[in-house]
Order: sequence, then C-alpha cells, then structure tokens
Amino acid sequence: MQSTVKPILKALGDETRYGIYAWLRDQPSPVTIVEVAAQFGLHPNTVRPHLERLREVGLVELDSTPQGSVGRPQHRYVAVPAEIELHRRDRPEDGYALLARMLADICVDLPGYHAEAVTVGRAVGVEVAASTSAVQVVDALDLEMDRLGFGPSTEDGCVVFTTCPFRALAEDHPGIVCALHEGLVTGVVEAFGGIVEEFHDLESPGPCLAMFRDGAALQSAELRQRV
Repeated sequence: MQSTVKPILKALGDETRYGIYAWLRDQPSPVTIVEVAAQFGLHPNTVRPHLERLREVGLVELDSTPQGSVGRPQHRYVAVPAEIELHRRDRPEDGYALLARMLADICVDLPGYHAEAVTVGRAVGVEVAASTSAVQVVDALDLEMDRLGFGPSTEDGCVVFTTCPFRALAEDHPGIVCALHEGLVTGVVEAFGGIVEEFHDLESPGPCLAMFRDGAALQSAELRQRV
C-alpha cells in the first residue's frame, strides 16, 4: 500500500495540482487542457505538466471515447478515484505563511522595495548555487528550483516554472515575491557564469519563466564577435 500511496501524496503536495485534481473529480465529463487552463487562469503549457504528473501516479487518465470530429483529436482528461481519503485545504494560514504576509505588507511601503528584493534574492541564489551538486546551470536550475517547489521544466536556455510555493502571497504582492524569485534565479545563473536575459513573472502573459544564457553560450558569442 505504501508504494502506491506515497507517490500520490507527493503529487498532490502541490497546491495547484491538488486543485486541478479536485476540480476534475467534480466534472461530469472528460475535459481538455484548454478547459483546465481556463478554469485556473493558467497557460496550457503550465497545466500540461501537472496533468502528466497526475497521470503518472494514476490519478488522471486520458479518455478514449471517440469525439466524432475530423483532424487530430484533443486529449481529454478524466479523474480516477484516489485510494486514499483527501481532505479540503481550507485550514487557516500557518505561522510562517502569516509571518510572510505581514512582512510583505511592511515591505511594500518601503521605497525601492522591488530592486531590494531582487538584490536579496540574487544573494540567496548565489548561496544556493554554491551548495548544489549540479555542475551545469541547466541542472542546477532544475534541481534547486524543484527542491524549492517551483516545478521547473528546463531546456536550452529556458526554464518554465509550473508551480509556485508562494502563489497566494505572490498574487497579493507580486512586486515582492516575484522579484525575490527573479533574483534567486539570477543568482544561480550568474554563479555559473551566465546571465538571465528575460524573466516573466506572475503579472506577465503566459507561464512564469526565465530565459538565460550559460557561460559556454556567452563565451561562444564573444568568440564570434571577435572573428
């Protein structure tokens, strides 16, 4: 039983994923990624990894019922009953969440708080990079951002964050929380000799992501300019 329950608990440990699964259970018929994305105000590319993770642990499956339409069929998802009892997550804020909210309320009244938040995040990112076991920036972002709960999907100069461990606070104070996250990512990338070229946060259209170039890419660009 433990080998079955543990992956399910881990998959549902993410608030967004839990919400998607809970919503799917209440749907009378299978739904598409676009419908899930619209329900939660997310980009379909952000929703897709959540659904795939739920599929991996057997909480969601693809509906094989023919739709009777021409062209490439859309994937439709349906929830599978869990083997464990799930409880509603309507409990009050815990101590750390409440403390974070109160500190954020204080910070927004300080001049230049956004730039300061990026600076603080960058310093922590450098510390994170110094302690990681990864040897390349792509692996470091994948490993450390996942450990911190951001659900990264990393490839060739781009990391998409499929989850946010501070989502509720970020929605109230994006100028602080997203700036801290931007600084954190920047610190990790710069520690490996790279640069962050773009950072799309909660207020940007589409998913939260960072576009970056690692040290090797920067050196290659420099060599081309010299030739």
